Amino acid sequence: MVNSSKKNLLVRPVFRKATLSKIALNLSEEYAWKYAKLFKRHYNDSFDEYLDILTEASDFNANEINFDQNEKIRIIKEETAVVVDGPRVFSKKENSVNFDSRLCTAFCTEERSVKSWMRVSIHYDDIQDKDNYYRKIIDSEKTNILQSLDQIANRCSEWSFQQLKKCLRKKHNDINISLLGHLDIKVFGTDDDDLNSVLNKPENEEKDFKRLLEKPKTHNIIKKNIINSHYSNISFEKIFEEEKDDVFWMFLPLNIEDSEGIARLRNVLFLNFPDGNTIKSIGIGFDDSKLGDLSMISSLRMARWFGKRV
Repeated sequence: MVNSSKKNLLVRPVFRKATLSKIALNLSEEYAWKYAKLFKRHYNDSFDEYLDILTEASDFNANEINFDQNEKIRIIKEETAVVVDGPRVFSKKENSVNFDSRLCTAFCTEERSVKSWMRVSIHYDDIQDKDNYYRKIIDSEKTNILQSLDQIANRCSEWSFQQLKKCLRKKHNDINISLLGHLDIKVFGTDDDDLNSVLNKPENEEKDFKRLLEKPKTHNIIKKNIINSHYSNISFEKIFEEEKDDVFWMFLPLNIEDSEGIARLRNVLFLNFPDGNTIKSIGIGFDDSKLGDLSMISSLRMARWFGKRV
């Protein structure tokens, strides 16, 4: 039986997965633009294959997956990267929790690396219809939905990396493209009032957040939210209890509009740790916005933060 309580429910989970590769090419800004234009053409020619991969990775049929006809594959210049940005692709099926996604590839000029990013989340329409959305996301269905989002992110990020190699080797047959690893960012906005009281007190400035983990009550609230939001077999108990140099916490403050359009300061707490060749970043925060803005904005900021350092 589905629990009708809205206590500690996910508002909008957002997953961002990147495959990191190193290429033995000049990636000055001039050349980054050249390779970005080359990959844009390749991406456009391979777009139907990309839609097929999305169909395989998700629980939807091909006729249930759509893309924004008003959006084109474009090239964007960011601070230290030239980015090939694809259109929004989403599923549309009645009586289902639909996904919303975007794939991009960043040619990073400073470290001569390429990052193949996939962002996937719950579709906006399901968030706006909150009563219907909450009935579907909680209890047993939550795990299936989150696993589906994770599978889409993993498959599409890997597909983009393989297409990058295929594209560049057409021009440089003997080019060395090496896999460096992965970035895996997941943010879970919840409506848990206890988490709100812990993270969003006025006195909880960035420099003080570690005190939250030292207090048994707040420690347990944070721990509960991370474990309840996630679904994998990662030993969070071990991560929480052991002091390790490669495990670190970050406190990210955001200004977002709540459901009534009032600007609010909302803090997101990130747990970051290595898992094999993947850096994992799990964020939790109280999200009372209309469309799950907290998860969308904070996951993008963390992606850019890691992108400049990895």
